[in-house]
Amino acid sequence: MTTLRRVLWIGGASASGKTTLATRLARKHGLRWYSADKRTWDHRDVALAGGHKAAARWEEMTQQEREATLVTSPAELLKLNLDFERGPMIVDDLLRLPPAPLVIADGSTVLPELVAQGHAQRDRAVWLLPTFELHRARHEKRGMAHFVEYRWLVAQEIERQAVEFGVNVLPVDETLGIDDALAAVEDLFAGALAEGTCAETLEDRQALLRWANEEVLTQVRSYLARPWTTGDEATFEQEFLCECGNPECAEIVELTVADYAPGVSVHG
Repeated sequence: MTTLRRVLWIGGASASGKTTLATRLARKHGLRWYSADKRTWDHRDVALAGGHKAAARWEEMTQQEREATLVTSPAELLKLNLDFERGPMIVDDLLRLPPAPLVIADGSTVLPELVAQGHAQRDRAVWLLPTFELHRARHEKRGMAHFVEYRWLVAQEIERQAVEFGVNVLPVDETLGIDDALAAVEDLFAGALAEGTCAETLEDRQALLRWANEEVLTQVRSYLARPWTTGDEATFEQEFLCECGNPECAEIVELTVADYAPGVSVHG
């Protein structure tokens, strides 16, 4: 039996909707939201400390070199970005979390191989598989068209692993609304949600939301600490979860890192 039975997993490439689903589930059911994508720089530091050559090469590159690689060799950038190598780090992170409440873990580096390795339980994991049309449209809408090819390689690897390991998948196209997607995932996780421990008091729910927002802060500060970055906390804007604790709330608060303070709520 997996040592991470208390974890529910939602994987999928960038812009597939995994984070929206994960945060909706976390707020509605009182779960801890763990985002592997919010551990990018921590994981990179782990790799650097371990002497990972590709990670070191990425850090040594100029921003112009990274952008050129994104265009000329997106497959090479996958190796430099450690997109398919962070599974053990994710597992280590999750093992360090408190035993309760249930955790909803999402990320583009959450791969179906975690099921085959025994870390993720099959009936507590799902991967979102978007159509290429949706994948492209969402990246273009976000002003990130230059990432389409690179991130589609991630989506293709997730789909390949999903087929190989026979995991649960949720096809995503422009006809699938968030409410329908949420209902489908809730149905899949119904047994786990009924069995596991969830936060029930307002205080506990707010504490979980605060923890998730502090993960955002840590990610940004770790990025800004890089010697090659520009910007500062006074101007760097991020999306934070409203901390009101209302299970039905889906509000996002856009703030600079410097302006964030625990207890921020769009409900006043």
